[in-house]
Amino acid sequence: MRFLESSRPAMLRFCAVLLSALCIVICTPTQNAAQEQMPKDIRQYLDSLHKEIHFSATLSSQSFAKTADSLMHFTLDSLAKKQLKLQQSRIDTLTQAIKGLQQSILQKEDSAQSLFRSGLQSKKALLLVKKRDWDNYTDLADSVADDAYSLLDDARDDADDTFQDTLDTMLENEEDERDAAEERAEKLERLEQLKAKGLPIPTLNDKSPQALQKLASSLSDDALDSLEFLQEHATRLEIEPEFASHSHYRARDNSVAQFMFLPTLTFTHQSGLFLSGSAGYFSQSNPAWDMFTFGGGYTTTFGGWQHPWLELTASYTHFWFSETSVLSRADVNNNAELVLDFTPAQWHITLQGDHDFSSTLGESTLTASLAYSFEMEKVFGSNTLSIEPTVTGIYGQQDERLVTRRLVRTRRGTDVTRRTVSNQTITGMMGYLASLPVTFTMGNFSIEAHPDYVVPVNVLDHSTANPFWNMVISLAYTIR
Repeated sequence: MRFLESSRPAMLRFCAVLLSALCIVICTPTQNAAQEQMPKDIRQYLDSLHKEIHFSATLSSQSFAKTADSLMHFTLDSLAKKQLKLQQSRIDTLTQAIKGLQQSILQKEDSAQSLFRSGLQSKKALLLVKKRDWDNYTDLADSVADDAYSLLDDARDDADDTFQDTLDTMLENEEDERDAAEERAEKLERLEQLKAKGLPIPTLNDKSPQALQKLASSLSDDALDSLEFLQEHATRLEIEPEFASHSHYRARDNSVAQFMFLPTLTFTHQSGLFLSGSAGYFSQSNPAWDMFTFGGGYTTTFGGWQHPWLELTASYTHFWFSETSVLSRADVNNNAELVLDFTPAQWHITLQGDHDFSSTLGESTLTASLAYSFEMEKVFGSNTLSIEPTVTGIYGQQDERLVTRRLVRTRRGTDVTRRTVSNQTITGMMGYLASLPVTFTMGNFSIEAHPDYVVPVNVLDHSTANPFWNMVISLAYTIR
């Protein structure tokens, strides 16, 4: 009795399962039984649908592999035309991705076949078989097969999308690495230029190329910009001889067309203080070395190394001329100058105020220039070439007493010495200049050449009133 009581739950479960099986057998014919009730042509048609699903899976996988392989090689060819290439490890990864995705499409065949079989075992399908309604049954089989095809199509689309994403990721990673390599190379070149100029690099104790490469990899752009700014503004000595084919002062040549040779020596401290001296040789002067200068000043930059937008220079210069000088500025032997140089992007906007004076007389001048800089790097190696079209306007004072003195200098012994002199000062435009400076920089050495087209206006003395050309060539060598 105890045994019967303990085994009763197990017997009840067994009876329930047996009853369910009998109901299925009685109420629902099996697939085999259903197929046995089908005509031969219907069974053959179902077999053909099974085979078509298999063929569709195989064709989709092969088509995908062919398309993906073509896309990969097209991408590689496109990169080769740009003289670029994909790393072999990434090509191998793409090849493996094609094979893996191809297998994933083939594996979807099992799901598609299972979906097709499930559709043929549905109550609706078995009811149609029972009714022997073969037309609607084949329509149902076609519909279920279409669902299986759609499943395979979705698998193919997913494979296409996955491969495209993989390819895009590989290309992006390759481009990122290429950009990083180019950035490192650019930084290394900038460091080498600093080293070639003799500039000390505080963070670099080891002078080997490997140490320089390591530093280039670790330095940020801001840090390198800061280093360049500090080193470019380090204490330095600059030697700059200059040649001008038609010497003039404020668009005035005092009726003497002569060339000028002006070597200049400038010492600049890292604080911005500087001292400068020069000697001027003039082809029509007697003596030829007719002008000597010495002066100094201070330069400061606003915006720092990150956004330098304004450079301010204040200076004073004293001139010495010969007693027989015919130069236009020989009667004013002192110059006070203030220069504002705005540099937004590639633009240069310069405002220069000058006051030239002697112990009793003086004239002021305001010069405004607008320039745009075109800079080309890596010219003939790591050198730089810049072209800077410039237009300039000169606005200033012309003192009648100074005008008369200039006339006397060039017309000695004529009636000009008896000219009535007034204390009037005339203020207005004095001239315009258009120039095209071209500068080639190679390490600490640079050469600049710029033709100037000078247009004098409101000429009061005997200076030429006609436009003239002035060719200026200057060399500069910096010792740091």
